[in-house]
Amino acid sequence: MKLKDLGEHTFIRKYLINYTDLNKLDDVYIDGDVGYKLDGFRISYAFNFMSSYDLGWKSIIAATSDMISKAVKPTNYLVSIGLDKNYEINQAEDIIRGISDAIHYYEGRYVGGDLNDSTCDGWIDVFVEGKVMCNIKNEIGE
Repeated sequence: MKLKDLGEHTFIRKYLINYTDLNKLDDVYIDGDVGYKLDGFRISYAFNFMSSYDLGWKSIIAATSDMISKAVKPTNYLVSIGLDKNYEINQAEDIIRGISDAIHYYEGRYVGGDLNDSTCDGWIDVFVEGKVMCNIKNEIGE
């Protein structure tokens, strides 16, 4: 059986959960007053009308929106980018500029990451740490 036949959610539920320290996985992990999120996508998942700058911005929005939906204010961002060696320098810089601008728009800090060579179409992964602003479970006594 192939992953494409099973699907992401079924794979997580049937296999990935067996290797974690929790009995439930969520998009955002909350530990006390700190939230954590890791998100990523292949560069080919972009729409035709998107520029390289838009790709950078999209990577931050995807991770940030998950944090905000859990009442976590993002503070620190680490970004890993994988690009083919033949990728144009100006496009790579535009991705990074989009990432940086989006992080600053959300009042976060771009604190580091990684740059890798990719033999495929490339990827962007974003790790976000943030401050829990409202933990509903704690407020209702769960």
